Amino acid sequence: MARILLIDSYDSFTFNLSTLIEKVTGATVITIRNDAIGSDELINDILPLFDAVVVGPGPGSPDNPDDIGVLDSLWKLTDEHVLPIFGVCLGFQSMVLGFGGSIHRLKVIKHGQPGKIQHSGESIFKGLPQGFSSIRYHSLHARISDKDNLPNGTTNGHVNGNTTSNGTRAGSGRDTSGSITPLAWLISTEDDHAERVLMAGKHLSKPFYGVQYHPESICSEYGAEVLMNFWLEAQKWSSEHGRVASQDEAKFNIMKSHYSIKPEPLTTGDLSSTTSPVQVPYKKLQLRPLVNSDSPSSTYIGADIICDELLETGNFVLLNSASEPGRWSIIGVLQPGKTNTITHYTSQSPQYAYITKWKETERSPIDLATYGSHKDGGDTNSHPSVWNFLAHYMSPKIAIYKQATTPPNAPFIGGLVGYFTYEASSLNMIPEKKPLPVSQENQTNAADVSLVDVERTILIDNQTHVLYTVSLLPGDDEWLTTTIEKIDNLQKQSGPFTSTITPLELPANPTVTMPDKEKYIAKIRASQEYLKSGDSYELCLTAQTKIEYKEVVDPWNLYKILLKRNPAPYSCFLDLPDSILVGSSPERFMSWNRQGMCEFRPIKGTVKKSPDMTRAKAEAILNTPKELGENLMIVDLIRHDLNQILHNVRADKLMSVEEYKSVYQLVSVIQGDLPNEYLGIDVLSHSLPPGSMTGAPKLRSVEILHHLEDQVPRGIYSGVSGYWSVQDEGDWSVIIRSTYMYKADLHTWRIGAGGAITILSDPEAEWDEMQTKLNTALQAFREV
Repeated sequence: MARILLIDSYDSFTFNLSTLIEKVTGATVITIRNDAIGSDELINDILPLFDAVVVGPGPGSPDNPDDIGVLDSLWKLTDEHVLPIFGVCLGFQSMVLGFGGSIHRLKVIKHGQPGKIQHSGESIFKGLPQGFSSIRYHSLHARISDKDNLPNGTTNGHVNGNTTSNGTRAGSGRDTSGSITPLAWLISTEDDHAERVLMAGKHLSKPFYGVQYHPESICSEYGAEVLMNFWLEAQKWSSEHGRVASQDEAKFNIMKSHYSIKPEPLTTGDLSSTTSPVQVPYKKLQLRPLVNSDSPSSTYIGADIICDELLETGNFVLLNSASEPGRWSIIGVLQPGKTNTITHYTSQSPQYAYITKWKETERSPIDLATYGSHKDGGDTNSHPSVWNFLAHYMSPKIAIYKQATTPPNAPFIGGLVGYFTYEASSLNMIPEKKPLPVSQENQTNAADVSLVDVERTILIDNQTHVLYTVSLLPGDDEWLTTTIEKIDNLQKQSGPFTSTITPLELPANPTVTMPDKEKYIAKIRASQEYLKSGDSYELCLTAQTKIEYKEVVDPWNLYKILLKRNPAPYSCFLDLPDSILVGSSPERFMSWNRQGMCEFRPIKGTVKKSPDMTRAKAEAILNTPKELGENLMIVDLIRHDLNQILHNVRADKLMSVEEYKSVYQLVSVIQGDLPNEYLGIDVLSHSLPPGSMTGAPKLRSVEILHHLEDQVPRGIYSGVSGYWSVQDEGDWSVIIRSTYMYKADLHTWRIGAGGAITILSDPEAEWDEMQTKLNTALQAFREV
């Protein structure tokens, strides 16, 4: 089988490109980082194993050695080492610069915006229509001469040495045997800035090709056809020049194991199931409309009422689907001295996880090195990972329960419930890189991973109004039955119940420390400078608000107030060992079912509801280039995250307006299918932190945001909360529109809010959007 080497420059669209190449060519694609190897090893040991090379996109500039790694050595290949190469975006710019061209900043920067491609009709564009649409993600562009990008047939568009324009950076002009010729271009006339931009080119004597735009974007046309034309050109050149890739399988497999960045499964055990499906004991209750209730959840008995009336505060966790598209409400009943809790501290003791019994203080350290490493980024060293431990912890349970007989359609019968903070993943996105610095004054000392292992569950199907009690404990029939009886008696009462909102009050006159507008807008402008320099396409800037009380606030009361004022699909109340999360998130991050179908629902684009804001007006606002580009960037990023592992990644819904109680939002739905050797947690671990909270490319954006946000940890905000069931089903939401408290500081509640900054962002509008999101959670602390 043919092999293609894809060189990644730490981009967040790379696996979209890899998947497209494999689909088009049928070749095996191996992806490596541009700084994983030296030039000599690349040229002498690795390139001979491949039939062609694709040089992918990435942040930064092609004249910065730190951004391009070994890419420059590709353009210096001697005749004996030459092979077909195709560059995309940064890869294309590197090629042009390598043969004497120059790099310039666009007059009108394009991130997630379409362009109409005009082309020569030959080579990689053979058989394609003029003016097809492709997506651009670039602030820099390449020129091959002062008069480049001219239509086919001109002669002064070739590179023949050093050229500069307006003092911009130029290549070495080292090529003496040939030159780069333009294949495609477009004319930009926006904002009175007429500009001809080079969109593709090829070397006249070597099999080097490239495009400036992104053929792998979900909204690009004819990406597959361009790549197929390259592959045909590559095969033709190799045949004419007698080049045949080495078939040394042993050498290829060693290279792949050392440098491939495709994630390996967290566990390698047999996860199919036990030979005979087990019967999970459960009891069922059909709920009836309540006679008289002011419950914030519905006219049926809700999870809030059950927790209020039957359960002891501090001994349950609640994931409450209070509106569409959520369906199930899950109450995990915790047992002091019996329920396992799992915690992990990324900054303080990254080599350990801890298991503690609920409400007890003695904790058992788990040496994560025992469970292997979380291979990512092409690193060959061992990096102990909490993800490997969690996979090994859950795998035996999944083997027992995956095919178990359970309540119909129930997504959760027991398993892990809790959260992963933003820092749980962002500080260690690439294992070989050191964690980002956090000043001591900003350390919270709270767990970055906090989970409880639920074995008793109360499930409410909010569509059919059926309630179930489920237990994984042996001989627990008494709890199943008595709990059902208590709930049935409860719904027969005339009400109203004590969970009504009217009598609930919080202490008066808290001290609220909100983001400073001048500083926030300055950070927006600083973000846009990074976008102009090519370091990011989008930066999800955030800020934090503190609400400080002299007295301790009842967190359960706070939850019920927020539930009343902002019912959300992913409402939650998580009272965990180090912290309490009162959640009201509208955004699913990731879900997966036991059949292996994974789904992401990114939200980008927000319009506040008001008396004069109609759905039609909101759709007009959200269907603008700024909002569509913002959403598209996250869709392409998430497709990349999924294409690392999943098969058949597709967009079930693309940039659709959805209506919530207080806002309209632009939503997309991306799905994919798990291969048998992977668990849902594999995808989750390689997709965090949420792309909707970072921007793209993800790693560079995380680094920039850490600097812009003054090295203050985001903590629980921007992380994810949810569950991982023993049947290998999961549902995790992005922690936004929520408030949380660290138990080391019982008097202070925190809210994070922000927005995606793009080159089209208006600072005042971004400030207003951040305030809208902030007030969604802040309203819980205000008197009505």
